[in-house]
Amino acid sequence: MLSSELTSSLESAREVFGISDKFKWNDLLIRGGSEVKLTLASPIVRELLVRSAEGSLFAKEHIIKVINAGVRVLQNDANKNKKLGLQSHVRLTGEGLPFVMPFLSKQVITIDRELFEYLLKHDDAPLLDTITNEAMRAEIEKCSIGPIAVRVVGKFEKGNALDEARYWQPLDFPGWKGATSVRLSISKIDLKSLRNLYLSDNYDYDLTA
Repeated sequence: MLSSELTSSLESAREVFGISDKFKWNDLLIRGGSEVKLTLASPIVRELLVRSAEGSLFAKEHIIKVINAGVRVLQNDANKNKKLGLQSHVRLTGEGLPFVMPFLSKQVITIDRELFEYLLKHDDAPLLDTITNEAMRAEIEKCSIGPIAVRVVGKFEKGNALDEARYWQPLDFPGWKGATSVRLSISKIDLKSLRNLYLSDNYDYDLTA
């Protein structure tokens, strides 16, 4: 049985991100610790772990102990977000976004290559001040302050046909919307890799950082 806090977090995720009922809610596993994580596992793995925890699979001394299982799709940030006065109790994760993105109907923004490069160049970019596309601006303004999903669309010009075919595909990232700014919620290492890949000679950064 879920604690009232976790139940509240799941309901928050449904409401804030507009997650469809078609999402496999029953395949979520909850992992505690300093930060509660919600991971998506296959039905067989989930059933195995649940039955083991209930003691219906093995004797108590042989309960399965798991280090990692499934893909982390949501992380409980209830305490942090409540302090900020936000409605959302959870945030999206980079590794889990491909599994939940098709089911999101809220807190999703779609940007083009130009804005993507702008986000890569600037931390907490004052994005709303730079957008001339009114439809794109309206989509961003519609999102509440807090965690969002960022989809990058458009053709990324590269040097050969293989690269061009590859970069036709949309790129999805977890992000954060502030009052007037937007940023990608990715690690410094991932940010550096993306700058190397997409900004080429258009960005002056420290290669030793």
